[in-house]
Amino acid sequence: MIYKRPLSCFKLSVLGFTLIELLVVVLIIGIIAAIALPQYNLTMAKSRTVEAISNLRAISSAQQIYFLTNGKYTADFRLLDISLPGTLSDDGTTLKTKLYTYALNANPNDSLPHAASNSGATHPSLYCQSKQNCIKLYCRALIDRNLTNKVCISLGGVYINSNAWNNYYNIGYTK
Repeated sequence: MIYKRPLSCFKLSVLGFTLIELLVVVLIIGIIAAIALPQYNLTMAKSRTVEAISNLRAISSAQQIYFLTNGKYTADFRLLDISLPGTLSDDGTTLKTKLYTYALNANPNDSLPHAASNSGATHPSLYCQSKQNCIKLYCRALIDRNLTNKVCISLGGVYINSNAWNNYYNIGYTK
């Protein structure tokens, strides 16, 4: 006599994944994201800060060219031979971009060209020590913002001092 088994007995496996397998995959993706996201944020903030440094040096060079031509510094971006994206203030002394506000001062004894961060939480502010091509740079980071301090340090910043709100770093001489 021939015994017939039901067809369901011959199914060896069910197509698809078990709940445990899915949870393991989600856990692995979560661990990778937790490791990669802070490094990604630091890299993005650093690249935007390096862009600001480049813009600041270009502004300082244009300011120096203006000085050599006219015998004095200007506080007006419109008088400089430079083109940067952004919005000029009515008096032309500040240029606001998405991330930074750049400012000039006609008196070399007062504040030098600088880039103030529009978002202190993610981007440090930058200051030139010398009007002559912005060779020496300082980086200012909010004390309670870990990312801005990491950006200043990753740019080669050496801690100088701090006050109630800010840490100051010497980025050094850039060429």
